Amino acid sequence: MAPIWSKRPKNQEHRDATLSLGELMCAQYYRYLGNVRKGSMAQITLRYWAGARAATAVDRDEMVVEGPVPISVVASWAVAQHPALAKIMPVCRVLLGRETYLYEDAMPVIVEPGQRVEFLPPFAGG
Repeated sequence: MAPIWSKRPKNQEHRDATLSLGELMCAQYYRYLGNVRKGSMAQITLRYWAGARAATAVDRDEMVVEGPVPISVVASWAVAQHPALAKIMPVCRVLLGRETYLYEDAMPVIVEPGQRVEFLPPFAGG
């Protein structure tokens, strides 16, 4: 698959060949949406803690999915809904069930519909 930035018009001045985390996450989510077929949908619950909650101004979201998705798609959706999360996500711990992951290690982990994904940024005192 060609990199996302290769699809820019040739006459457009090229920025760096890298995308910001927020741009990359949004692009990945929208690519996922394009692949979702209409059918039975289920939800994944996203919970935000500490600084992530402050950035979103909500404590949870419900993401509608058709089937299992990687956490990278869940994170992309969250950033698309709340752009302020783009700066916070890379330092978060990701909780899925009883498992805890560093953000970058969590990206390939699959989330089943009905599960809860929690984003826990570092905070003082604990």
